[in-house]
Order: sequence, then C-alpha cells, then structure tokens
Amino acid sequence: MDDPVQFLLDLGFEEAGSWVLTDKLLKCQLTKHASECQILYAFVSQDQVLYIGKSVRSLRSRLYGYEKPGPTQRTNIAGNEKLRQLLGTIPSVRILALVVSEPVVFRGVPLNVAAGLEDPLISRLKPPWNRVGV
Repeated sequence: MDDPVQFLLDLGFEEAGSWVLTDKLLKCQLTKHASECQILYAFVSQDQVLYIGKSVRSLRSRLYGYEKPGPTQRTNIAGNEKLRQLLGTIPSVRILALVVSEPVVFRGVPLNVAAGLEDPLISRLKPPWNRVGV
C-alpha cells in the first residue's frame, strides 16, 4: 500500500492527539475524541501505521493504560516500552481515531464498527506493533 496513513484518513480516521515524552514520562496529549467510546485508534509515525487498537471504554481511559500499565497488562506494557523507545529518537507519535457516530445495525442487532474493522485493518496494513497472526 502506497500510503497507509492516508488510507486510514480516507476511511474517516482523524487526528486525535499525540504521544510525547515529558521529563522521561510517557504522556498522551489528546486534542479530540477523548471521551468517545467504541473507538478505533492508531499510532502513527511519519508515513507508517505502527499500531491499531480498539476500545469499548473512552479513548482517554484506554490510552491511560499505556501511560501507566499494570503489572499484568502485556499489551499496555509492550506499547509503553515501544513508545518510550521510539520517542527517544523522534519528538512525537501521532494518534488517529475513528469514531462512528451513526449506529450500524444488522438485522436488528447493533454492531460495534471499531471491533469489526480492527482485524481486517491489521491484516491489510500489518502494523509492526500488532501481534502477528491477528
């Protein structure tokens, strides 16, 4: 794919904030969609999609897990380490988010679009921080 970041933007992802290191602490600076739930998000550096994830909780709550991961939260611990390592070489990592505001219903059953898009987007874009085989 020529431009995976543009592909996400064309799908409806929007700039939602960025990751930075402040006094050696990982900080999420959200500028948009912080309180949105059932959201799909991506971490992006330059023209590369690094990670795609979803959350049924608010975006702020989900990303806080990367800032301060618990001892058994493997995904959060790995994300924290990768972000901190990358932010040692660049000033920030972009956060994109997809919010689906209109409900999607299949035969009377409401669908979580973020959950439905996560696996196909990972398969198509192959972000390096997502686990292989997803």
